[in-house]
Amino acid sequence: MARPETEPRTPLARRLREFRRLNGDPDRAEFAASLGVAKSTLASYERGESEPVASVLVAYRDRHGASLSWLLAGEGEVFVRRELAPPPSRPIDPALLERLFETLETLHAEAGRPSSTASLARQAAHLHNMLIEKIRDVRDELVVQAVIPALARSLMEMPIAAETEPMPARQNAS
Repeated sequence: MARPETEPRTPLARRLREFRRLNGDPDRAEFAASLGVAKSTLASYERGESEPVASVLVAYRDRHGASLSWLLAGEGEVFVRRELAPPPSRPIDPALLERLFETLETLHAEAGRPSSTASLARQAAHLHNMLIEKIRDVRDELVVQAVIPALARSLMEMPIAAETEPMPARQNAS
């Protein structure tokens, strides 16, 4: 059984630990190996007992897309290379997805644009992706409530490939 993690002693240590968690919370040994350090060395960094050398910070950036400004000073975005950022590890909240669907359904009705359930479901998924790109914590109800309408309106103005491409003609089976 793993020992409970101790509270980080420094802001840098706190951000290093948070960064690992934002990467899907891999096992410390696995994450340490990706940085080219021992598990005990990473643990020391995350507890604030020592600080990573420049080559380790470069590995955070090059292998995991970390912003060095965020790691070192807590400034700016966490990831500078979004393609290296992990996909959201949280399951989609069904209540949030339903709310996104209903928002889009209302906007379509107000605009007099009928839409199929499948089309609304695709758009709700796009809206969810837009939402998680814009806000850090989708559990923050006030922020979500403020952001959803604007994102939904901008989504309705965007042509989405699945919505704008004609369906292939059906061939009759004879």
